[in-house]
Amino acid sequence: MIEEGMVINNGEGAEATLTSVVEGTYGLLLKGVMDDGFSFTTYCPFELPAVENTWPDKFSWYGWAGRGHIVLPSGLKLGDVCFRRSDERPRTIEEHDAEWERTEIAMRKEEQECELPAQGNDGTKEVS
Repeated sequence: MIEEGMVINNGEGAEATLTSVVEGTYGLLLKGVMDDGFSFTTYCPFELPAVENTWPDKFSWYGWAGRGHIVLPSGLKLGDVCFRRSDERPRTIEEHDAEWERTEIAMRKEEQECELPAQGNDGTKEVS
């Protein structure tokens, strides 16, 4: 269970205290305050696996500024995505869910485009 007041780790070693936890259709919208006083918002899609944090200046993962993970007090890692800190627009759970829906569509489209014809064990294309 994730709740307000819980102290989490942002996956890079910094602690944060959650000030808001909102459940949406596709994930959880978490807001909080980092141990340095900085406010943050992150979105944890239910089906997104945790990966190493990737937040370089020009990184964009399907329109998100970054992808990574958070760590709960139990040690469980949850995958998360977020927008740039400089993006001052307030983002609701509905906006995050809509963006995640677009992300899923883009991932499926890319997956379909990358599918190769089945190949035999010797690397040759199977013919029906």
